[in-house]
Amino acid sequence: LAALEGRPAAHGPRNDAIALVLAPTELPALRASVRDRFEPVIDSTLEITPEHANEARRIITAMQALRGALRAAEQGDPLLSLIRPRIEAVRARLAEIVLSDASLDDVDAILTLSRTGLAFGYVARTRVTVEARPELVSASPSWPTATTVAIPAELPPVVRPIEGLAAQPAITGARAGRVALRLEGEVPAHLVARVVRTLEGTPLAITHLMTREGRVRATFVREDAVPADAVRVAIRPGGYAIERRGGRRDDLPRLRVDGHWRFDREGLLRGLPPTGTRVLSANGATPAMELLETARVIAVDGAITIVL
Repeated sequence: LAALEGRPAAHGPRNDAIALVLAPTELPALRASVRDRFEPVIDSTLEITPEHANEARRIITAMQALRGALRAAEQGDPLLSLIRPRIEAVRARLAEIVLSDASLDDVDAILTLSRTGLAFGYVARTRVTVEARPELVSASPSWPTATTVAIPAELPPVVRPIEGLAAQPAITGARAGRVALRLEGEVPAHLVARVVRTLEGTPLAITHLMTREGRVRATFVREDAVPADAVRVAIRPGGYAIERRGGRRDDLPRLRVDGHWRFDREGLLRGLPPTGTRVLSANGATPAMELLETARVIAVDGAITIVL
């Protein structure tokens, strides 16, 4: 009665189970109810990521309270017998909660590119089964643990797929999903283009770019697939160029600020029309991080098209 009326009620396995059954069954509300009512009683180390472990322990505690309530129902507790179907329904709902880093909900794996290789790991996602056992539901290895594949030190001058890379067992055996590309160290833009071309058609096809400030959805196209009415932004060593249909072009040279040269992103945004398709390309020697950061800045609704 106290739970129904929103008043504090005494804690205990029976009362806790009843309070949880009376809580809303939408997952966000159910998670909040578990966080508010259940203190973790599991001391053992869970083989899941530390950021998920405490919430997993609370869910396990809640699952154990529900399991105890089901046993009491089997032994004839009249109230718990009456609400047994709801107890089982809530237990099933708790088992649907997936614990993961909310900031990575839109990607399944992270691919790190350096000058020497590719390293990929899957975003760790965990759930607690109805038997109150935590299990990893993402593929292995879970990022930041990663599988590494070497990139040859010598590459041909023409940008094309890296020979033999896509056939590596670590790549052909990967799980398909949404892959975010991040950079480690200084990498030229042409290496990004080579890797994207290499991974086309493999399970690790790239769908997102991961920048310092966030992510952007990325679509990669060849030169002949660029829409005729697109506004093109080109990154060159000396700055930006904005090219519009009809051949009109505006150049934005790099700016000298505090003794350093930087790209004029503010001027770029001012020079772009507010609507229409935007397509980005980069000189091969351009730092790849500038490609990613510019993509994030000029993306429309969080998405950008990049010419390989």
